[in-house]
Amino acid sequence: MAEATTQTRRDEAARMRADAALDGAVRPEGAAASLVPGLCLLTGASGFLGRQVARELLRVPGVRLICLMRDTTKVAAAERLTGILESVGIDRATSRDRVEVQLGDVAEADLGLDAKAYRGLAERVEAIYHCAATVDWVRSYGQLYRMNVGGVLALIKLACQARTKRMVFVSSIAVCFSRGGPEHIDEDTDMLPFIESMPLGYARSKCVAESLLRQAAERGLPVTVLRPALIAGDSASGIANPEDMIAALFQGCIATGMAIDTDWLLDCVPVDFVAQVMARIPQGEGRYRVLNLMHERPRHWRELILWMNLHGYPVSLVESEAWLRHLFNRRHGQDTMLYVQRRFFCGSPSLEGGDAQAKPYEAYLAASQRKIDASATRRLLKKQGLNEAPLDADLLHAYFDYYRGAGVLPRRSLDELERWGLDEVWHGPWHPVSSELSLERWRTAVFKRIGSDDGLLSEIAAARVKGGVGLWRLDLAEPGAGP
Repeated sequence: MAEATTQTRRDEAARMRADAALDGAVRPEGAAASLVPGLCLLTGASGFLGRQVARELLRVPGVRLICLMRDTTKVAAAERLTGILESVGIDRATSRDRVEVQLGDVAEADLGLDAKAYRGLAERVEAIYHCAATVDWVRSYGQLYRMNVGGVLALIKLACQARTKRMVFVSSIAVCFSRGGPEHIDEDTDMLPFIESMPLGYARSKCVAESLLRQAAERGLPVTVLRPALIAGDSASGIANPEDMIAALFQGCIATGMAIDTDWLLDCVPVDFVAQVMARIPQGEGRYRVLNLMHERPRHWRELILWMNLHGYPVSLVESEAWLRHLFNRRHGQDTMLYVQRRFFCGSPSLEGGDAQAKPYEAYLAASQRKIDASATRRLLKKQGLNEAPLDADLLHAYFDYYRGAGVLPRRSLDELERWGLDEVWHGPWHPVSSELSLERWRTAVFKRIGSDDGLLSEIAAARVKGGVGLWRLDLAEPGAGP
C-alpha cells in the first residue's frame, strides 16, 4: 500500500510539472493592444469577486465589457447578468450600453466557441480579466485541473492571438504555503519548485497556472497576477460570501460554542479592495508582475473569538485536538458549514503529499504566514492611492450584521444592544475629568477613538459598554488658536 501511495504521488508530481510547461508554439503573434482600458473580456462576472471587478472596470471611462457566461441562451444569460450587476450598483442602462454577453465556458477548449466566434473575440478584445475558478480546499489537483489550469491555458492562447492582450489573473496567497518551503517568500519567489509540498490541490492548481503565465510573460505577454488572502465582504456594505471559509468558521464555532485554540492570523482582504486593485493597477508591456494581497494588519484568531463573545455569541477556546474530534464527528458537526471542510482540518491520505496524520490547516498558521513578504505590493498600492479598509470593530460589526441577515448566524442579544455610544467629535462645554485637567478653558475638545492599529481589544470593549471604556485620544485647542 505504501509503495502504491508513493508511486501515485510521483505520478501526480510528474503530471503537475508537465502541465506547468507552456507549449513553445504559444506566444504573442500580433502587435500589443493599447494599455489604456478599452474592450475587456471578464470571466467569473457572476461570482462574488467578478461582479465587483465588473463594477470597478465600468467606473473607468471608456471601458466596455464582454462577460463570458454559461447559460442555455444568450438572452437568459444577459438577463441573469443584468440582475447580478444591479446587485452591486450597476444600472440597467450601463449594462445595456457597455456590457455584452458571450456564451462560452472557460473550462472548455477554445472557451467552448466555434472557430468564427473565437477568432472574433481574439480580434476585438484588448485585455482579459480572469476571475473564474473553482475554489475548493478539499478536492485534488486532478479534480481542479480543468477549470483552474485548463481555463488559464485557454485564455493565454486567446491573449496571444490576433493582438497581444494584457492579462490580469486572480491566483491565491495559498501558493505561498508549502511544508519545508523557503523562509522568505516575496512577489518574485517562484513557488513551482515547492509544489509537491503544498498541502492543497487548490494551491497546486494556482501554482501551475502562475507558471504558465510566467512563461507567457517571458515571451512578451503583459501579465499581472494577484494573490489575495481570504476574500472578505464588501467594506462599505458588509455584504459577504455566505458560503466561503470565513462564514463557515464563524458559523461552525458559534453553532458548537467551541473554537480551535491555535496560533492563526485571520488575514483577509475586503472584496471591493481586491476588485479595485485588479481594475486600477497599471500594466506594462511584456512584464510579469505579482501582487501579494495580504492585509497590512491581520487579526489574531483569538481576538476574533473575543469579538464573538462580546458580540453576543458565547464561544470557548478549546485545545486543537479536542476541537477537531468534537466538530468533525457526525454527531456534533454534520450540521455545520465546516463539516464539508473536514479534510482540510483533519487530513486525509487522498490529499496529495499528505498522510493520515497530516493536517493541512497547520501549514497555514502564523509561523508560515509571517514568512510571506508583501512590502513591494504595499509600496505600489500606496503609490496608486489604494488602501484596504482596516479590520476594525466597525467592519466586523458590518460583517456580522450581514451574516445574521443571510441566516449564516443566529440572532442574539446583540440586536438589543446599541451601536457605538460615542460620536467621533464633541465640542464643549466640558467638566473637568481630573484634578489636573480642566476642559472648560479650551475652545474645543475633540475625542477620537484610537483605531485598529492600536488594538482591537480597546475598540470592542468600548463598543460593548457604549463607548465608555477603551483608549481614546483627546485633542485640545485654546481660545484663539488655529485649527
